[in-house]
Amino acid sequence: MSKILDELRRILEKQLDNAGIVVWYDPEGIYETVAHRLPIEGATFITFDGSYFKVRREIEPLLISVNRARVLVYVKSPRETKLPPLIELEAAGVVCEPGAVTGRNTKLEVLVRAVMKAEGWPAAKIEEEIRNITSGYHNLNDVERLIEQGPIAGTGALALVYGASAGSEIILKFLTNPKADESLIQKNGLPELKELAEISFGVKTSHVSDPHVLRSLLRRHILLTDFRASLPKDVEVDALSAVEMPRKKAHVDACKELASTWRLRSDLSESYADAANRVEGDYHLAQADISVRHLGAVETFSFIEGVLLEHASKLLLNDRPVEALELAESRRGLFWANYIGRNALYWSIITTAGLLLTESERVWNQVKKVKFTVSEMVAAYADGSGVTGSPWCELDYYHRVLEKLYAEIDPGEEADAESLERLLAKCRSVYIQAASDLAERFSDALVSTNFDLASCRLQCDIFKSEVEPYLGKEKVAYFLIDALRYEMARELASILDGKVDLRATVAVAPTLTKVGMAALLPGAEKGLSLIKTSDASVAVEVAGTIVKDRAERIEHLRSRVRQPVHVCKLDDIVRFRKALRQEIEKNNLILVTSQEIDEMCERGEGTLARRFMDEVLRQIKRAIRNLAKCGITRIVITADHGYFFGEAMDSSMKIDPPAGQAIEQHRRVWIGVGVNDHPSYFHFSAGNLGLGGDLEFAFPCSIAAFKVAGPLISYIHEGMALQEMVVPVLIVLPKPRKRELAVDIGYELEISTPRVTTRMFTVRVVYRPAGLFVPETVKVAFRVLKGRKVIGTAATSMYGFQEGTREVILEKERENYVTVLLEGEELTGKVSVRMLDADTDAELQRIDDIDLCISI
Repeated sequence: MSKILDELRRILEKQLDNAGIVVWYDPEGIYETVAHRLPIEGATFITFDGSYFKVRREIEPLLISVNRARVLVYVKSPRETKLPPLIELEAAGVVCEPGAVTGRNTKLEVLVRAVMKAEGWPAAKIEEEIRNITSGYHNLNDVERLIEQGPIAGTGALALVYGASAGSEIILKFLTNPKADESLIQKNGLPELKELAEISFGVKTSHVSDPHVLRSLLRRHILLTDFRASLPKDVEVDALSAVEMPRKKAHVDACKELASTWRLRSDLSESYADAANRVEGDYHLAQADISVRHLGAVETFSFIEGVLLEHASKLLLNDRPVEALELAESRRGLFWANYIGRNALYWSIITTAGLLLTESERVWNQVKKVKFTVSEMVAAYADGSGVTGSPWCELDYYHRVLEKLYAEIDPGEEADAESLERLLAKCRSVYIQAASDLAERFSDALVSTNFDLASCRLQCDIFKSEVEPYLGKEKVAYFLIDALRYEMARELASILDGKVDLRATVAVAPTLTKVGMAALLPGAEKGLSLIKTSDASVAVEVAGTIVKDRAERIEHLRSRVRQPVHVCKLDDIVRFRKALRQEIEKNNLILVTSQEIDEMCERGEGTLARRFMDEVLRQIKRAIRNLAKCGITRIVITADHGYFFGEAMDSSMKIDPPAGQAIEQHRRVWIGVGVNDHPSYFHFSAGNLGLGGDLEFAFPCSIAAFKVAGPLISYIHEGMALQEMVVPVLIVLPKPRKRELAVDIGYELEISTPRVTTRMFTVRVVYRPAGLFVPETVKVAFRVLKGRKVIGTAATSMYGFQEGTREVILEKERENYVTVLLEGEELTGKVSVRMLDADTDAELQRIDDIDLCISI
């Protein structure tokens, strides 16, 4: 027990001896956590929680006992002077409280003064610490630690030099502000500083006569003590065998606390990193032979993060994803994981890879044990119905995110590039195998039921059921997003405001763009026909009209809808010029199209396409907001088909096409007549697929492709895998924004250095709202601007990062670290970081005049 609590116990025990009953008031709750642990022999401890009758019930048996009662009643509230609820007990005993008469006064300052005086502290220092308590700088724990360390000489000169009175703050300012050395010497404060360092941290300074030498010594002492104290007690580091550790626990704790404070201070993070890297290099700690199992809770030096990242990769490569995920979770909030942007990105890769591997195993275990019907597999894939755990489509989500994160790192320049490449290769292989297994099981279910989709929602019914009934009654927007895969729509649904309803529908096969887009038109509910044209290709017929391209599809929609229709592209809605707003306001149906994902992927622009997949989600969100401003009350978002996006297919994944008469031959579907049976593919007639016409269709059984002319690409659709066939229909009823942007809400946005030398850097942000009824969380976006050009966005964050939109959720008063990724080649000159409200794009905070010095 501490000396202060021992003094408090002595006061209470003496009053119990004298009066038998003590009512102890603690209005500020200073002793709340320790009151019940005071070792007062033979006394009954009772806490008053607001119920006088409860106290009476507990104390009455003691009052009527033959033996004299010794009762201590603790009350965490001020004493009521008019009608004290415990007046009977007070009358029968005594009251102890802050400010009471001598011998009953429990005020913290009184206890501290008595203990310090008994310990021989200088009078000036005692009064200084009393001022710290009354000013709120020191609490019970602080003064307990000070008293344990022993009396410290007065700090008048140091207070003048560093503008601080607390010993740890003075030492921290000394370590991080060499500019004050001249003033320190002028005021003869070095002896006082040395004494403070010895008493507070246990470092020997008698041989030091220069501030620079003392700073280097103290820096090593504090960081190495923090490092060694964070390791298990029996772990020795050969490189540090000659380095003396403090013997007193108080000194060790003080070193650890100061190192932690140093790391947590965003304004000092650069100085901490510089100091830690110097010490790490001086002792060659990166080459130290320390078992990785001892480093999980250590964060002193940067080499530890690299070791643990490598270890996490090996865990994943050795089929131990749960351990890797636990390690990633424990490190994501620590200093080096956020100070170095690359580390934050690597931990995101580790986390996503771990989730991908665990999800792959879970899906495989489910599909190999149960024979699912078509509708059951669609439900399991879309929303997890009928299976334990998440929807199967999360497998595709984790793979998409992993590939995007990997594209943001240049592994060729990293020391751990080989390990990362091996991890990505494993994840890709596992994903392809899992997707192939799912495709085979799904094709089995389709064949066994002869493509019976009676219990499934169908893509060709979307316009009839979700758009047509509302025309003339509401203003409706109809989004046709080429290749908006179901898992992308699921992510989009999670970040939208208003009422959102996501449903899974089954696409019309084959999942060609021209078929899927036609299936979304009026009249498609009556059936589509695929017919051979004069130019030996296949065309789609909807309600007696052949539609070959976007223009003909739009013309067909206009002819079937008896309402004013305005057609535009998604990018137009995002830019939202005045003329477009006027058109939207005078039309009842707004048709919005986007083909960029499919076009980029078909051209083989994989990296750009993966980035645009995130961008299109941001664009849709912004478009919804803009349309809501124009009175749109119902928004229907859907797609023509999904896709599989893995690696470029090699020869082992390509199969021979059927030997019949081909009319059109694609990677994932053969269309013609006279198809033959074969174990590597399955086939249906047009009638089986619910299509008009007399054509036949063959599809690979797994994630394979027919041999066709053209380059090998990693993006495929046209077939019947779940990723291709499950199409989203997302109904959004946008909510008008009621909450205007609160301009008085406070944000802290900081960067550790005004000079950026790498493509990734970290900013610290805190949401500090003022006033009542403020939201617990806010959603923000980050942009790095060079002039008007956006050259960077958020890549990950310590918490709250949303992959699809790259927005970040901030929790009230909780610090967050956001890793920003720069793109392009113009990475020199002055830039600014802007933090925006994610819903309104209003600027919340900014950092200007950041120097970019990045060599390409």
